[in-house]
Amino acid sequence: MSQENVEIVRRCCEAFNRGDYEAALQHLHPTIEYDLRHFPEGRVYHGREGVREAFRIWLGAWEDYRQEQQAFIDAGDRVIVCVREHGRGKGSGLELSRSTFGVWELSGGLGLRISFYDSKAKALEAVGLAE
Repeated sequence: MSQENVEIVRRCCEAFNRGDYEAALQHLHPTIEYDLRHFPEGRVYHGREGVREAFRIWLGAWEDYRQEQQAFIDAGDRVIVCVREHGRGKGSGLELSRSTFGVWELSGGLGLRISFYDSKAKALEAVGLAE
């Protein structure tokens, strides 16, 4: 099941990267918990509608934004996605290039909880693994 989970997460990320946010949402459980508290002014969003709101807020802040998934780490019933984000802020022109690490918990083939961390070590710790 764990490789299957990696593929589910990969398909969701691919849909997001091509701008097909509705297709990305279909890989998420209707009651998903989307935890963005590690970002400035971040909070926890609930359900697919909450994730839509999070996408709207985050993507609305950028003139140009993209992600590169650099690795998918199989952690049994969870998957860690290592992402490099790039963007340019609307109005400010601020350039962003940073790594972030999403920990996906899956149930029934859907993302049930996604939490983000600012280091690989913290993401690995969250799933009980070490670097």
